[in-house]
Amino acid sequence: MQSISNIKRLKYGFTIVELLIVVVVIAILASITVVSYNGITERAKTARLGSAVRDYTNILLMYKQTYGDLPNIYGETACLGPNFPAASFYAQSDCRMYGPTPTSYTTVGFYDMLLLELKKVTNSLPDTSYSTMRVEPSAVRAEYSRGAVYQDDSEEIVYYLKGNVRCPIGTTSYVAYTGVTMCNVNLQQ
Repeated sequence: MQSISNIKRLKYGFTIVELLIVVVVIAILASITVVSYNGITERAKTARLGSAVRDYTNILLMYKQTYGDLPNIYGETACLGPNFPAASFYAQSDCRMYGPTPTSYTTVGFYDMLLLELKKVTNSLPDTSYSTMRVEPSAVRAEYSRGAVYQDDSEEIVYYLKGNVRCPIGTTSYVAYTGVTMCNVNLQQ
């Protein structure tokens, strides 16, 4: 048989200490979830960009095999993919900009000429857009990138990733003072 004091005790809820412990545990679990989610989304963006660059590598090499050389855009650099919306200092279809000040930036865009050449070997082009990042923060020059580019003169694809990570395709060069990884895919095969 229960005493009256035990019955009264059963009617009360949790103590404030117990509630605080539950709140702290929930807060810790929520913070772990948020940190994990951010890491997962960044890895997913990296994987998507790596897959798109791999597709462009195959398209460009297929073009080279069919026509005997890579597309000639007269030593220029061109964005890979036309899916770059206008934003900030970027014009429509621009994926890289650099220069001493934002008003004097030189931009790199998607060339219709490259699109026409690549359409000779494929009907669909992958999207290489990525988050905008500052890749050259010197006092004399700033450079921003938000996608992969094809460099005609060096016959390579160049793209950047956030942090010190391994490139999904191409050689990896971590640039410590900028906190980004530069990836180069050599097309001279």
